[in-house]
Amino acid sequence: MTTLCLAIIARNEEQSLPACLRSLLRSVSIAEAKAPLHFDVVVVADDCTDRTGEIARSFARVRVLTSSGGKVEAQRRVANTPPFVLYSDADIVVAENTVAAVCRAMLDDPQLQVAYPRKQPLAPIRTTLLANALYCYNRVNGFQQPRRYFNGKFFAIRDWRVPTLEELRPRLALLPQDRFYDFHSGMRVDDIWLSREVLRHYGVDAIREVQDGEIRYRPPETFKGMYRTYHRMRMEIRSEEHTSELQSR
Repeated sequence: MTTLCLAIIARNEEQSLPACLRSLLRSVSIAEAKAPLHFDVVVVADDCTDRTGEIARSFARVRVLTSSGGKVEAQRRVANTPPFVLYSDADIVVAENTVAAVCRAMLDDPQLQVAYPRKQPLAPIRTTLLANALYCYNRVNGFQQPRRYFNGKFFAIRDWRVPTLEELRPRLALLPQDRFYDFHSGMRVDDIWLSREVLRHYGVDAIREVQDGEIRYRPPETFKGMYRTYHRMRMEIRSEEHTSELQSR
């Protein structure tokens, strides 16, 4: 039997964590019934100041770890647990077949480095015209366009490569001393950075969207949330355009 680690990274997610865990545990039980798999379900509480840890411990088969220093350090607590790790945010819900579909893709193809499910928005909480318009946009377009960068809400990754600050120090020492660098704010590593690393080391076939699985997330419902989300999406598009340009040379 193969044991797999499923890590939910949570920072002050007491409101959304119960629904997330219920959906994940249901999906895990279905995956275990379909294949000789066992899941170590871990909530990594990242500098939480609310009841996130307490709520996680109330679920029978959930282990709780604590972390400090941001999402990257929380992911590092279980990184590179063989044969691969499944990471989930705490503010999503997953369809029943999602865990099984993602694991099947990874187990069937040892060359596959990252697998992730389709992404669909949850209905808006706000009743404003903007909230409904953003929901409709994300349902029709959003993250459904073909792309080589995986979404970081839920994914399985075989080789999570993020250097520690100590490993980076020799390179940091080479940076110009007359420039300001904020080395103390924590590493900002997201799915764009991880995607770029996978593409650089393994090529475009190493990342795959799994059509059988699906997650539901809550899209932005305000102007502030819209700006932050779509500014980040524009950065992602530019990153992919730059990568395509480099590969065509």
